[in-house]
Amino acid sequence: MTFGIIIHGGAGVLRTHERLDDYRKFLGVALKEGYKVLEEGGDSLQAVIKAIYVMEECGAFNAGVGCSLTVDGYAELDAGLMDGSELSVGAVASLRNVRHPIVAAHLVMTKTDHVLLVGDGALRILEALGVKQDTSLVTQEKLQRLNELKKEWLESSNKFPKNKALFSKLGTVGAIALDKNGKISAGVSTGGYWLKLSGRVGDSPIAGAGFYADSSIGGAVATGIGEYAIRTSLCKSVVEFMAHGETPMDAVKQGVEMITKRFGSGTIGLIALNKKGEYGYHYNTEGMGRGVLTSEMKQPILGVFREDDT
Repeated sequence: MTFGIIIHGGAGVLRTHERLDDYRKFLGVALKEGYKVLEEGGDSLQAVIKAIYVMEECGAFNAGVGCSLTVDGYAELDAGLMDGSELSVGAVASLRNVRHPIVAAHLVMTKTDHVLLVGDGALRILEALGVKQDTSLVTQEKLQRLNELKKEWLESSNKFPKNKALFSKLGTVGAIALDKNGKISAGVSTGGYWLKLSGRVGDSPIAGAGFYADSSIGGAVATGIGEYAIRTSLCKSVVEFMAHGETPMDAVKQGVEMITKRFGSGTIGLIALNKKGEYGYHYNTEGMGRGVLTSEMKQPILGVFREDDT
């Protein structure tokens, strides 16, 4: 039985990323840690959580420690998780100062009868389950960057395109895994985007938009401008493309093409994995960090930009 994992570290404007070396390094670490869970016979859900946990913790991605801030200077994080064997979902949104929202999403899935918990109510329930807030997610360095971006945006004569450009500097992190028992799971975690309004919820905690998994078919995860993924039920669409016979690579290309035609380039990235262990990734942005490792491969695939595939 083929098993494996595919991850992404966000799609967007990455060549100017101030921690690009760390970004590349921890893509590899996250891929290795997630694959190790599968190699040892572990569950695909745990592999997804492990890979995303590494990316949340290292600070090089827009998730967890490295999250962006809202226009008001808050760290508000979202995450979603799906077990494709049971179609179980756990998700959280607008969580302030939670270091590992992917863990919180798993608690929603396993410890409550709900699918999505948000805001202060979610924090109260999660606190009872052992999740603590971490105010260190808002740093002076981040506040300084926020003020610089806010000034640049407010002084722009064409504000929406400037805001759109700020969206895509960094995206979510995500993973899809197929374990030795044939179960596919998918998960995402994000800090949103710089200058988002407090209370904004993107695609990351929305099953069918930012993530989807069905073990009888495959899974998909998106990154980029979440509003577009929500409006098109993007990841469910990609899984449906695979259900109708498309390979994961062709399915994600169709998904990206659909978004590009409607909303333009520089907007989205996708990864996918099917029940055979076949994978796909595609994006219409400058770059998208990605990593793939399956039991059929001699070495992992790791890349950020298009030239990394040559």
